[in-house]
Amino acid sequence: YKVGDKVWLSTQNLTIPGRPRKLAPRRTGPLIVLKVVGPVTYKLKLPRQWKIHDTFHASYLSPYKETEFHGPNYLEPPPDCNGAEEHYEVEAILDHKGVGRRRLYYLKWKGYSDKENSWEPE
Repeated sequence: YKVGDKVWLSTQNLTIPGRPRKLAPRRTGPLIVLKVVGPVTYKLKLPRQWKIHDTFHASYLSPYKETEFHGPNYLEPPPDCNGAEEHYEVEAILDHKGVGRRRLYYLKWKGYSDKENSWEPE
């Protein structure tokens, strides 16, 4: 792979919130290669809410080829801005947990891919 290539990342060692491991996709992406760190290690551009190390071995990557099957790609969706404050529209509430004021909702954001889904307080 080279800088700027799109790749799939194996979810073998990743935990995807809101889905049981058995139902989680085997790969996530496409992600962009930012830097070739070594002969078999690559730094990837990850979604902002992922709190994991961004360098991966080549064995966890596979090349991405655009097809109609994969649907639209949302690598860098622009936020809807109103002045200096960012506003995002919720497409669906996928799950919830907690009680009372400590309730969290798992949200699908309108115009964003599933990897951008997030847990948000009420």
